[in-house]
Amino acid sequence: MTIRRDLLQLEEQGFLTVHRGVAYLNTGTTLELSSAIKNSQMLKEKKRIARQALQFIFEGATVYLDIGTTVRELAYEIVQKYGSTRKVPV
Repeated sequence: MTIRRDLLQLEEQGFLTVHRGVAYLNTGTTLELSSAIKNSQMLKEKKRIARQALQFIFEGATVYLDIGTTVRELAYEIVQKYGSTRKVPV
């Protein structure tokens, strides 16, 4: 039963298609994982990378951040260390 639930969940997320008891991997799609899934994947590693990157940022520096879940962790680290004079969008 567990494998069926897992397969159905993967199908709901768009990774595969289940048809007549056979699971087919959906390849070549432009499916984007939800941010909730991305945020939870490899979180420990993302936090470690963010803490390491923070060592290269000094107080008063201007930092341009792109998008991404690891960059989001870096933004949290910056705000935690230096504070914020304005809201940081999440």
